[in-house]
Order: sequence, then structure tokens, then C-alpha cells
Amino acid sequence: MKQRILKLNNFPIRHKIITLLLLISILPSIGLGFLTGFTVDRIIDKQATQHTLQLIGQVNKTLESYASNMQNISYLLSMDPEIENFLSQQEIRSNQTEEELYSIRQFMQGLSTLYP
Repeated sequence: MKQRILKLNNFPIRHKIITLLLLISILPSIGLGFLTGFTVDRIIDKQATQHTLQLIGQVNKTLESYASNMQNISYLLSMDPEIENFLSQQEIRSNQTEEELYSIRQFMQGLSTLYP
């Protein structure tokens, strides 16, 4: 142990000062690097969480809108007696003309265009 201390004392003062200045300049840089890395990780995690919550909110709004549109279409279709007759029939009845069937199909096609 005493020999190591003596070996350090044997270095010229110039080398001791250079080593000391390098240590003084490198240690704060390393500490600052670790602190910056930790802070950046925290910020990125927080932003990822916020963006995920925002995306979930947008998906919920879209699904609610889609469900509302489907509900509106089903109410509209269920209230029309001509469409009920059209959907319940197995084959073309003689009392319905081709023009009536065509108008019902056109109406339903208009709904599907209006509410995709």
C-alpha cells in the first residue's frame, strides 16, 4: 500500500493535474448523461400513455358513432311497413309489382349510401 502511494507521488505534477482535470470534467458529464437519460425515459413514457389514451378515446367515439348510425338505420327500417313486407317475403308476391320492389331496393340502397 505504501508503495502505491509512493508511486503516485513519483508522477510529475503535470500528469497529476491533467488526470485531476480530466476526472473533474468527465464525472459531471457522466452524471448529466444518466440524469438526461432518466428524464427522457420518463417523458417518453408519459407521452406514450397520453397518446394511447387519446387513441382509445377516438376509437370509442368512432364506435359510438357507428353504433348510433346502425341504430338509426334499424329504427328507420323497422318503422316502414313496405320494407317489413319486403324482408318477410320468401318469393315475389303477385300483389307487389316490380316497380314497388325496385323502389324499396332503391330506398335501402340510399340508406346504405347515406350510412356506410
